[in-house]
Order: sequence, then C-alpha cells, then structure tokens
Amino acid sequence: MIVTSSGKILAGPNRIIVSDTINEFLGIVNNLWNNPANWSLGIVPAANHIAIIKADCLLNTTGSVRQLIINNNFTFTKRGALTIENIRIYGTFNDNNGNQTTITKGNDSYWNGYIRTANSNIQFNNSGPVIPAIDYYNLYIGSNLTSPILLLNSISVFNTLSVGGNSQFDLSVYNIDTNDLSLSNNSYLIAKNNNYIRINNLATFNTNTLLATNFASGTVFEFVKGILTNASSINDFGQSKIIFSTNSKTITTNSTENVNPFVMRNVEIKENIEVTLTGKKFTLFEKIIGLNASSKLDTRGNIDWQGKLNSDLLVNSLFYANQSDNIFSYNFSGNQEIRIPNDGGYRELRLQNAGVKKLTGNTTCEHLYFAGTATLDLNGFTLTGYTKYTDARNRASTVPLGSYTNVEFKDENLNTVQTLTSGSTVDELIWRGGNFTVGTNTPVFALNGVNPAQWRFIRQFSQQINNIAFTFSNVRLEIESGTPGGLTLNNSNITITGTLDFKRNGLMILNGTSSIICNTLSLSLTGAQDIPANVGFTNLTISGSGMKTLTGNIVVTGTYYRDTVNTTFNKNGFTIKNSSGVDLE
Repeated sequence: MIVTSSGKILAGPNRIIVSDTINEFLGIVNNLWNNPANWSLGIVPAANHIAIIKADCLLNTTGSVRQLIINNNFTFTKRGALTIENIRIYGTFNDNNGNQTTITKGNDSYWNGYIRTANSNIQFNNSGPVIPAIDYYNLYIGSNLTSPILLLNSISVFNTLSVGGNSQFDLSVYNIDTNDLSLSNNSYLIAKNNNYIRINNLATFNTNTLLATNFASGTVFEFVKGILTNASSINDFGQSKIIFSTNSKTITTNSTENVNPFVMRNVEIKENIEVTLTGKKFTLFEKIIGLNASSKLDTRGNIDWQGKLNSDLLVNSLFYANQSDNIFSYNFSGNQEIRIPNDGGYRELRLQNAGVKKLTGNTTCEHLYFAGTATLDLNGFTLTGYTKYTDARNRASTVPLGSYTNVEFKDENLNTVQTLTSGSTVDELIWRGGNFTVGTNTPVFALNGVNPAQWRFIRQFSQQINNIAFTFSNVRLEIESGTPGGLTLNNSNITITGTLDFKRNGLMILNGTSSIICNTLSLSLTGAQDIPANVGFTNLTISGSGMKTLTGNIVVTGTYYRDTVNTTFNKNGFTIKNSSGVDLE
C-alpha cells in the first residue's frame, strides 16, 4: 500500500487503510475551514488530525485538532473557538474575535510567525507548557496543573491574566505586564529572578496564592490601580518591593479579621500618589516610603504595623489613620516608635504583642487598646481624647483619669488588680475576664469611688461573683460564644438599683448566704431561657425570642411585659401572678 503525506491512498492489495492524520488546507474552493472541499482528505479536520494551513484560512466555526501548523506566507484567521494540543506558527495567526483558543499541551509548539491577539482568549490546560512571548488580550492558565507554567520571554496581557486553582505560574527570568491579574485558590505565582510584575488595573489574590518563599528580594510588583482579595489565609509578598504608581488605588480585602491576607515588607508610594487600605486585616513590615511630600497612605482597615522606627512609616509623606473604620496596631514583638498621623490622630490605636511603644509627638485617639505585654511610654508628650479604653493584658493596670463611654477588660484568665482612677466617669464597664470580686481576692477591682452606669459581663462560660456585698447600677449578662451557663453567686449579696438584663440561657445559682435583688429583671436572649425564681425584683420584662420557661412560682409586684409576637411561654407547672394573685399568663 502506498499513501501520500496528505492521506490519499494510491494502492493496496488486500485492504484499505487510511491512518494518516495529516489534513492540509489547500483553499481550493474558498478560504473557509468548514468546507470539506478545501481539505486534502476531503473532510473537515477531526480532533486527531494534524491540520496544515497551506492557504489563507478562516475558522468561522468551532474547531478541534491535535496540532495546527501555519505555513510561511499564509494567514490563519480564527473567529470561532479552537482546541488544540500544540500549535506551530510560521505564517500569521490572527486571533481577534474573543473566542477562546485552548492549548491542551503546548509542549511541541513553535511561535515564530506573526501573531495578532487583539480581543483573543488563549488558554493553556496542560502541565508544564511553555508560554510564548506574544501580546495577549486574555491569557488563561488551567486548573490542577502539576508542573509550573514557564514563560519563553516577557509578555503583555492587555486584559486579563488568570491562573486556575492548584496551578503554578513561573516567570523564570521574565516579566509580566497585564491589565488584570487573577489567581484562583491554591494557584501560585513564582518570581525568583528579579522579575517585574506590573498590574495596570485589578489584581485578585484568593486563598493561598502568594507565598513568601516564591519571591526573591529583587522582585517588584507595580500596582497601577489596586488589589482585591477574597483570601481566608495569608498572602505574603515576601521580600518583594511593592510600588503604587497611579492615583485612585484602593487595596481591599474580604477576609476575616483573624487572618492577614496581605503581608508587605517594602512599600513605595510614588510622587503625589494616594493609596487607601480598606478591609479586615493587613500586615505591613519594615518600611513604607513616599517619594515626595504629597505621597499618601490612607489607612481605613485593620492595619498590623511591624516597623520599628518613626522613620519607617512615611516620615516625609502623608500618613492618615483617623478614619471611622480604622484600627492601627503597633504589633511588633519589641519596642516601636509611634508615628504621629497627619490627619489629627488615630481612631483606634492598638499597642500589642510586647515591648515599649513610644510616642514621638502629641497626638489623639478615640479608642486606646492594649494587648500582650505591651506598654506605653508617653516620652514627654500627650495622648488625649480617647473615650474608649480596652485592656486585653493579663497584668495589673490602672485606667487613666478620664470620661469614658466604655472601659473593657478582655482577658478571660485575668487574675490581677484592675484600678480605676478616682474622678473618672464610666458609662459602661465591660468585663470579659474570669470570676469577679471587689475586695481582697483576685481578680479584683479597685474602683476608687467610680460607679459605672452599667456593667456588662460577657463570658463563654458560667459567670461567678464571689465573696462580696456590692451595689451595681445596671448589669447585663451576655453570651460570648457557645452555650454558656448562667450566673453563680458564692457568698455574695448583690443589689442592682436599675435593671438586670439577663441574656444567658443558664440558671442563677445562689450558694451559701448569697442573694440578688434588682428593680427590673429583663430576660432578652434570642433563644430559649429559663426564668429564675430565686431573684428578687419588682418589674419583669420578657423579650428576645424563643421559649421562656418558669422554674418556680413568681409574683410580679410591679409591671409585667412579654413580647407575645416573638416569644412563647411555658409555665412548666408553676404560676406567674401579680401582687393581687391574678395570673399573668
């Protein structure tokens, strides 16, 4: 049997075999791909064919071949979707209509001819392909590719460069210039050879896409507009330099407060450029530089600052921290200097981790927050204006003289003396610590005549008040999380002149000689609650939602109210009556 290279049979003694997959486009009738008469085999190429373009050709429908070869001096124009294992271009590949070209292998591709890719969508779907150095419109890297995708040279992507989940994109020694960059979950960008990555519009970094070990110190990311992330874990730029070069950039994150979606160590803000940080959490290390006095960093999210010196944070440029949603944390595990913002002060200033945090000038904040073992050194300056004070440290501390909307103690293991300064006023004191006492035991409050208008006890477990006789103005008992118990008094006699707002679902347990009396008992939990029968009260208010269940006979001597729309009532064999003996339910 004799067969030509085009697959035509010349002779065969006993059988006919057409096994040659080469199909040549000759353009005998016209330039249309889907006309069988234009092909050497007399059929439109199938998925196992090697299609060789030997005349100008227009793909005006969907095509799928094993390999596409475009000969010299001929143009292949694609106006439909095309799927191929490999492509070899010696002539012209004209891809300008927006339908996708999917290259499933790319290991035997050759890109030497003229390539037009305006409005094109090119996708690589196999492990270890080599990406040609052409100007793309859209370039897509598939998902679950086990070997890194390598560049042949620096590339430009006019619209979107997207890497699918569980894939790696290795820049080798080359660079990327793209409009949008999108990295799906667990897809890695690798840049270890002084690479330059310029994103002109929007960069989307999802979970596990930027690893510090994947970036060398010579790597540069230039963000012309901004960054968006949906990360729920750390995205770390490592030793890369981050440059912001055009105005109106907003760096945002949709992650939770407990993770650090962005970790940046070396940030440069170009002349007259403003960068706004918004979202839940950012970690900034080492140094942020503004190239002139008008360069500005506007912090509107939760910023975790690790720099040590005042000069590390835009010393000759503008630093804003007085926005309504800003939390700025000095969180290095050692001494830090506190930069004075250019917009009047801080909203929430957090001094965390360890070391001495030292003021470098007079400033203000609305909320002062301590955590870890960090302390404040005023250094001869003043920090004023704060009406909220939070201490999450397990150490003895004194709340400075002031007028506070709330003072909060957050450490659940707190076992030290907490002191309020005489002459202070406190609208609300929030206690998230352990068991509570006022006296000689610990933890203990030294109130010094300060009488908070309301005490809020917020804890995950049952709250205990031990060995005191004490009068509160108003008390609220709340749930931190989980299924906490109620309130246990051990040899304590509590009087509440106003309202006891009970927002827990456990009982009140009175041990020893304990008692609790309030003017108004309010049961306001969203959910089922037992109504305690061992609390003395005048008025009873039942709200929230769910089933409210009696645990004993109750007499309401004052007013009684129950939200009958959102709550139900279970008498549980007991009675609830007014002082005249009339049933209230």
